[in-house]
Amino acid sequence: MPPTADSRPRSDERVVAPLGRRACEVTDNRQTGGYRIFSALDAAGPEPRAGQFYMLAAAEHWGTRSGRPYLPRAFSVAEAAVTDSGVRLDFLVEDVGPGTERLASLRQGERLWVTGPLGRPFSHTSELNSEAAGAILVGGGIGLAPLAILWPFAADAHIQWFANVDLSTAPRTPWDVMTNPSFAGLALLAIAVLAIAGAADAWLTRFAPSCR
Repeated sequence: MPPTADSRPRSDERVVAPLGRRACEVTDNRQTGGYRIFSALDAAGPEPRAGQFYMLAAAEHWGTRSGRPYLPRAFSVAEAAVTDSGVRLDFLVEDVGPGTERLASLRQGERLWVTGPLGRPFSHTSELNSEAAGAILVGGGIGLAPLAILWPFAADAHIQWFANVDLSTAPRTPWDVMTNPSFAGLALLAIAVLAIAGAADAWLTRFAPSCR
């Protein structure tokens, strides 16, 4: 019997995090624009869904010189890939304070404490309102991370990506967007405003084939 609308899993069903925090090995840390992307291998956790986040803390040197530890930092997962050894998690970080400075300096082989995935994933617009024409997601700078993980699902979800939007000529109101013939029939419009604070160049190459 084919699944009914009530029996199909919702796109925003939460992936439940294992109890407690767990140590993951840092596998990469690279510069991209004004940011860094660091990767960690989660050998015991599940694959997150777009829109979920993690609480992060370096396993070593995580605190002040007096020994007072920093609080864990909340980070949206920017990309997740299942491997034979676990789930590779990518995070986009900007060095703006002592905690993010330490995360930005993580080296391959160091350990990272992670708790997650947490939070509810993105919902498909039809699940929120069956009459909705669509939705607009806009991300700039660090705000690009929650959009980046949506990329593998773009074709199936009929998502159209627009990168490096020129804000001087960008649509000024939601009405300008929804009445533009170029956007007709799209279930979701994701505008990745990469140029606000320095482009996340590593992801731009993935957006490029379908960007306008």
